[in-house]
Amino acid sequence: MKKRNSILFFLMIQVFGLGAQDFTVSPNPAFVDGEPNGFPLIAFAQLVNDTYEPQTVVWKRTVTDLTAGWTSNVCTSQGCALEDVNEGTFTIIPLEGLFVDIQFNTNWIAGAGMVELELYFESEPDSIMTVVYHGSALATGVEKKETLEIEIYPNPAGNFFSIKGVEKVRQIKIFNILGSHLMTVDEPSEKIYVDHLSTGIYQIVFLNEDGRALKTESLSVF
Repeated sequence: MKKRNSILFFLMIQVFGLGAQDFTVSPNPAFVDGEPNGFPLIAFAQLVNDTYEPQTVVWKRTVTDLTAGWTSNVCTSQGCALEDVNEGTFTIIPLEGLFVDIQFNTNWIAGAGMVELELYFESEPDSIMTVVYHGSALATGVEKKETLEIEIYPNPAGNFFSIKGVEKVRQIKIFNILGSHLMTVDEPSEKIYVDHLSTGIYQIVFLNEDGRALKTESLSVF
């Protein structure tokens, strides 16, 4: 009887554990910076199948913001979808990873873009994860040099962090590691208070007056 109960307990763990954490995606959000030189910018993220079965992954794309003249594609190591295709599927084998990327096509135009991708296993349609992709292409090497002067300190931060080069920044956005947008600060001052945020790692996106992402930085909050 004890042996039978042990087997039933093991099977229950397998059944109920399947939906608890089917897959992970990192990094999230994903960022790519470059120049508008005609080559695509690719923001890389990797999806890992944490189950013991092959899975069909459903994806749905939402273009949140894209500079006029830019286009984007959803790509995996199995190939790229056409620019006007906003949903599809791909397969992934057990306990393996697969890159799920956004290719930003700048078409020689300086700008920035943000694309959101909803991912879920076809067998578990309620376990949706949203992955956020940012792409930025600067107009000139001079502007790129200026963005290098934007820094955050202290890092790790406690109650607040400060911005070096804040005069170049018109807005900042703060995301958690799952890609959720937590804060927007317009016309930021030198000190940004984050004492309401939980301990963890966050992504800080710096934008200029045109809404273009100048730079991204990781910030640890304790």
